[in-house]
Amino acid sequence: MSLLSESFLCRTIKFFGAIFCRLPYGFSLGIARIVGLLGYYLMSKKRAVVEVNLRIALSVSRSDLDIRCLTKQVFRNFACSFMDLLCLPKIKKEGFEKTVTLEGKENITNALALGKGCIFLAVHSGSWELASLVGSMCNHPYNIVANEQEKTPRLNELLNNYRRLAGAKVIPPGSATREIIRALQANEIISLVLDQGGRNGVPVDFFGKTASMSTGAIRLGLKYQTPICPVWIERQKSGKHVLKVYPPLTLHTGDDIEKDVIVNTQRAVRFFETILCAYPSEYMWFYKVYKYTTQADVLILDDARTGHLRQSEAAVESLKIILNQAGKQGRITTVTVEFKHDLVRKTFVVYCCIAQIFVFLRKKGVLRFFLKRDSF
Repeated sequence: MSLLSESFLCRTIKFFGAIFCRLPYGFSLGIARIVGLLGYYLMSKKRAVVEVNLRIALSVSRSDLDIRCLTKQVFRNFACSFMDLLCLPKIKKEGFEKTVTLEGKENITNALALGKGCIFLAVHSGSWELASLVGSMCNHPYNIVANEQEKTPRLNELLNNYRRLAGAKVIPPGSATREIIRALQANEIISLVLDQGGRNGVPVDFFGKTASMSTGAIRLGLKYQTPICPVWIERQKSGKHVLKVYPPLTLHTGDDIEKDVIVNTQRAVRFFETILCAYPSEYMWFYKVYKYTTQADVLILDDARTGHLRQSEAAVESLKIILNQAGKQGRITTVTVEFKHDLVRKTFVVYCCIAQIFVFLRKKGVLRFFLKRDSF
């Protein structure tokens, strides 16, 4: 993004932020929901990423219709969270307590009583930027480590200004380790995220498939015996929020530090999985959650012809060798393709011929009309 474009974007954000701060909060959230719904229909690539992530994580417990409804809700919730950020000056002026209710303040007090600081562990869910209000609401120094948007420094500074407005001290990644240790030694609160570990994270099970998770909080907790309190912010039907601070995680310790990191990271993931099962649309599924997975799913479609099945199985055996060389495990699933009845199967052949000409007809949702439910 050019400096001119970035400058225009920042000015636009400030302009709309000033407008929405003058409008009733409920009205602003209503506009955000409409914008989120428009985003669902217009941003096809992002919609596909969200839907794929939800299918991988929840297809065992949720129907196809549920997945599509959840995808819409993810877009609406994200737009509302961005609106919360724009309205932060107004929220501060009126008093944080009118918008956010803090639960579990005693857990913060008990953790800080040990004198080793406190780590808040969160995931990118709900209005996570509003979670920065916890420092102001409990009258205690609060620090967050925010990844810098190197390609858009002005936008990055604008976002950090909003975070400071909420009462947080922003620690840049470059000096993060030194500043985090200083803050913990001063018995302050540090907020870190568990998800989006990227290349430097460790792969642990997340809804049945490995995903890369950040280990910074767990390593600090193990090394400095700092309490790690999971944090979750949840939007109510009224548009207000409940910010929950849970009791510290019980960390497993042994002789192998790297093994301890993996075990405790998995425990933390399991904790948030339980919450996400109840509130899946609160999570930000927009990024490729399973990009750094150690597993590869391979699907064999069985058309009830033995020769075809054997050819597919032979190809899969060769593929498993390639996956092993890349450090991945192949998870093989075979699905029998069953049509609703013979007439539908013959109609499907005609549809395939037409779809070769009219590309817009090639949508997986069309299969719903031809295949039995389990096959689809």
